[in-house]
Amino acid sequence: RTACIEGETWGREGRNGIWVSNGCRADFIIARGDRDDRREERRNELIVCRSNGRFTRCAVGTRFGVQLNRQLSGASCVEGRSWGYDSDGIWVDRGCAAEFFVGNEGRGWRRNEGLYRRIVVCESDHGGRRFCEADTRFGVQLKRQLSSSGCILNRTWGFNDHGIWVNAGCRAEFTVGR
Repeated sequence: RTACIEGETWGREGRNGIWVSNGCRADFIIARGDRDDRREERRNELIVCRSNGRFTRCAVGTRFGVQLNRQLSGASCVEGRSWGYDSDGIWVDRGCAAEFFVGNEGRGWRRNEGLYRRIVVCESDHGGRRFCEADTRFGVQLKRQLSSSGCILNRTWGFNDHGIWVNAGCRAEFTVGR
């Protein structure tokens, strides 16, 4: 529960060691290779993202993909249903808590696009609320905003077990699972 902050509560000791202090406790990955190459040092960045039962987004660069490393929660972590990622970061929901590897130039992963197949267009007409029926069991992601009004999750768009809702002029394409 104590924060692990590089340079303050943990750091590198020589080429093959790590020191910790003040209650920092974590899993570390030691990348082998030329330590002068900064890209090598960033290989396999490990991020922990927890939902605590609600939709949560962990802001991180996902350009090179994300891979689940280790589930930390009792609740299932299933890509496209209780976790996923987009250009804004990793998202978790329904109690999923896990460690994720974030890809970089040295190592990347491809998203299983099959989990995000179907496209649903949902549009708020004249600023009003609109509900679009869709199978959302495997998750929903905003694919492309079509409106000049912002589409902000849980503010101007969201979803439940029966479909997607939009409001306040949000118009967008959404991808839903299988």
